[in-house]
Amino acid sequence: MALAGGKVKLDLLKTAVAFPSGYIVQPRSVHYEHLKFTDDTVSAVVLTNPLASAGGKDLKLKAVMKVGGRWKTVEDWTGDGSKFFCRDKQGERLEELILVVSNSENVPSGQGVTFDKPLQLSASNVGCWRWQGTASRRVLGDDGAGNTGDYLAQAQNLVFEPQASFPGMLMLAATAGEANGRYVVHSTSPVCDVDITGPTKTVSATDAMLWLRLGLDAEGLPADRGVVNLLGTTFINSTSHGVCPAAGIDETVVFQNAWSWLLYPLLTNPLSVSDDGRRIAGNLTESVPGARIVHTFTFTAMRE
Repeated sequence: MALAGGKVKLDLLKTAVAFPSGYIVQPRSVHYEHLKFTDDTVSAVVLTNPLASAGGKDLKLKAVMKVGGRWKTVEDWTGDGSKFFCRDKQGERLEELILVVSNSENVPSGQGVTFDKPLQLSASNVGCWRWQGTASRRVLGDDGAGNTGDYLAQAQNLVFEPQASFPGMLMLAATAGEANGRYVVHSTSPVCDVDITGPTKTVSATDAMLWLRLGLDAEGLPADRGVVNLLGTTFINSTSHGVCPAAGIDETVVFQNAWSWLLYPLLTNPLSVSDDGRRIAGNLTESVPGARIVHTFTFTAMRE
């Protein structure tokens, strides 16, 4: 199996009898497919199984996988509408897959089990295990009258891990990383300077999410590799030091502040995983009234 343009889709079970509205597995018949994963760039794999809803107690789909140089025990996939594998993970790094479809009905030929679509296998090179990287968001404010602000929130050593997956989409949350921030403000009327610092804090799973499509042909989802969700905010106990000389103010306050280090505008600036399936990057400057917002991040796919 080799990818073309980072993906491939194969129709399986072609030995089943095709008729105008679908396929039929004849009584007392056996069909098989032997797939070899010879392309190491294959990461995400999904098998779509229409037999799961075709009915017929005598219809079976059995599978044997070769992983890590060893053949595993035969599994019954008859009732599974789809099977997903991430070859970036050692335990799911398929080397070979044998699929066997059988119909043990003891009835005349032509009265077998029918289904609308063939079994399909879709694969892509989009990373599906962990993603790692860095991100920052800077807001530079200047109203032209001397009032300025410089906000910087950033995160390093980030690791995102899957929390849930669908046949064509992966939902990841941050499981490692450190975030910090600083916000310096100067006003002219009255003259005041405020310096807010958010010391480094460990990023938690509730702080950040990364959702992406895997470029797979799966029911109900686009077969692209678009980034669906990209958010990162860490709440940090921060210190604010404000000085307003004319008013005689010089005070320090500690409070919890939300430092948004990843808040990329996907609706107006769509992102996709790179052609090799291993990188998501952004370097965008937004112009808004009185400010510029600079988004910078890079994430790369990891392989176990």
